[in-house]
Amino acid sequence: MIITVCLNPVLQKTLFLDDFIPGQVNRCTNNFLDAAGKGIHTSRVLSQLSNKVVHINQTGGRFRRIFTDLCTNELFSLISINSKTDIRYCYTIIKPECKSETSADSTSSSKSSNMITELVEEGFPVDSDTGKKVLQAFKSRIKKSRALLISGTKAPGFSDDIFPEMVAIAAEQKK
Repeated sequence: MIITVCLNPVLQKTLFLDDFIPGQVNRCTNNFLDAAGKGIHTSRVLSQLSNKVVHINQTGGRFRRIFTDLCTNELFSLISINSKTDIRYCYTIIKPECKSETSADSTSSSKSSNMITELVEEGFPVDSDTGKKVLQAFKSRIKKSRALLISGTKAPGFSDDIFPEMVAIAAEQKK
């Protein structure tokens, strides 16, 4: 088992637009919502590569249930400590760029690419006991793991020592 840790997860809303005109109402042609963040993405890929993965993070507030529900179809196990703080959002806006003409040996072809813009909210401060709860969950599972992977930043409110403490514990156990 591999333990992955990310202490600043995000709900990622991806919006597809045919056009974007600043100052106007711009309608989406399609959209979707995903559980995301560097740790979620890492856990997703590791589990798709047939690794058993336990992902530890924090979520809370009004959108906690949405995040955990989105993770139910993933191949990894989720341990989400209730931080009592709203999870942040990230908005990815995808708009087709203008087609560009290229020529090679007098043959014209057109290529199109997408313009991608991300709007990322900062994380909200977690409840004061969240770090202790995360460490408890981590300590109870690290012995059974073969590796630890920490990715991303940590939300405000976590001790500066939480990641170094996890690394020290894992190193003591030769993970």
